[in-house]
Amino acid sequence: MHVTRHFGLTNPAIADQVWALYTAGYQRLVGRTVTHEMLYRDEFDAAVGNPSNRLWVLWDDRQPVACTLLATDVGSTGYISREYFEQRYPEFVAEGRVRYLMWIVVHPSYVARGVLLRLAREALGLEAEEGSLLVFDSPEVNQPSDRGGSAELMARVVNATSNGSTVEQIEVQRYFLADFSKGARYRTRADEAVPALSA
Repeated sequence: MHVTRHFGLTNPAIADQVWALYTAGYQRLVGRTVTHEMLYRDEFDAAVGNPSNRLWVLWDDRQPVACTLLATDVGSTGYISREYFEQRYPEFVAEGRVRYLMWIVVHPSYVARGVLLRLAREALGLEAEEGSLLVFDSPEVNQPSDRGGSAELMARVVNATSNGSTVEQIEVQRYFLADFSKGARYRTRADEAVPALSA
């Protein structure tokens, strides 16, 4: 196995292979999260083609089996607020050392083969050398509580990459549902819509 690093992937054949890996890696989340976790193909192409992003791909011979994409310009992603980090970590923003982990995927048939650690050591090693802040998020299906889940896995990988590095939660976002089908106005309208029985 070997790892390749790309800053602005322009080879369409490789992009197609990485897209196939990306979709295979996200299939288990489809329909399990409120958000549409996967990018659409045009968003994916723009993200991997952006030269300010860092794409790392782990290959088994000629087949990509894991990949991760890190945005080096958090404000350009459309997902992360640059202002948030300017207010809280101004020196890191000024020095261009805030990163956003846009995704990390492993092909389902390689999940138990230790490829995540191999890929992470390559990708996160550079972040450790640069002293970056790496922001990542996780849907509840991967992080059902404050402890364990993807945060604990990432903490282990981060510490294995750079002993003494830490992972801390910086914010929680929750989704709520207002159910108007239970409200009086809907029930009244529904009742009016039922035709009366003739005697």
